[in-house]
Amino acid sequence: MRAALLPLALLLSPLAFAKAVEGYYSPDAVAASSAAFGRYSNALMPRFEKAERDIAVANNAVSELELGVLVLGGRAPDELRAHYKSTRKTVTVAFLQTQAHIALLEDDSSATFGAALERALVAMGPTTVAKECAAGPSGIAAIAGPGRGPATCAGEDLNAPLAAAIDKDPALLAAIDEILALEWPDTTIPKATQPLVPLTSAGPAYIQVDDLAIALLSRQIEDLGATFEQEIAPLERGLEAKDPQALADAKAARDRYEAGVSAAGAKMLTAVEKSLKKRGEAVALCANPAAFGGCEGEDKTDLLVRALSNDKKVLKALR
Repeated sequence: MRAALLPLALLLSPLAFAKAVEGYYSPDAVAASSAAFGRYSNALMPRFEKAERDIAVANNAVSELELGVLVLGGRAPDELRAHYKSTRKTVTVAFLQTQAHIALLEDDSSATFGAALERALVAMGPTTVAKECAAGPSGIAAIAGPGRGPATCAGEDLNAPLAAAIDKDPALLAAIDEILALEWPDTTIPKATQPLVPLTSAGPAYIQVDDLAIALLSRQIEDLGATFEQEIAPLERGLEAKDPQALADAKAARDRYEAGVSAAGAKMLTAVEKSLKKRGEAVALCANPAAFGGCEGEDKTDLLVRALSNDKKVLKALR
């Protein structure tokens, strides 16, 4: 008896009648289970945190320096004004470069790990039907509470197998090394000690100008800032479109704000100078924050600001 011949289709496609495995995966869950992604994240995080910390410190110091220069007004020497403009530009450039670098990393990371995940899904073969599904609420939905996402996902959990697959992907591992080798922008702001501005003496004792202004002029400065924001708000669209009139109006509003702070500063410094002379305190003023190099001399800010904040004559003069 002749053996029955198997149909050619069965010989050529032996898997055609194999039972398909249905499962689910979530890109976030795969990444969380991936040793390669963990190594990548652990290497990047300290760099990101340092850049974020450096920029935050620098931005805060720029605000302090700006306030000091504005409060000094006509007392501010040209050298200090030049230092402020140069430092502000340096910090702005560092911020923009860091922002662009992080955006590039995010794009590269998404594309690199996304491609590796796609390769891993393809490698599972035609007998595995993988559907993207994240059980339970995630992201903003998780904050909103229950009922914002499927309680469970149907089928086999494929997150761990997919993570194991991408961890062995040579293209992914090479791309990770390449991304991690990219040089980050320098967020270290150079320090430069600035000269003291004479008040009741030329130094060496001094008061930090921004601390003095915050202690004695906080209400006035807040009011001036609020007025500036109110004047700028209607100009937002024009500024985005670089409309000449909007730009001119914004500059005029900024000029009014700066003039207001300088006027309040002049009044404050006159009252402070008079009080310190009566106390026999020989001090100068420092507008340069410590983060940018500060000033040489003896810092008596805490002691004298505390005393001036309780000086009734000074407070009366500033009403």
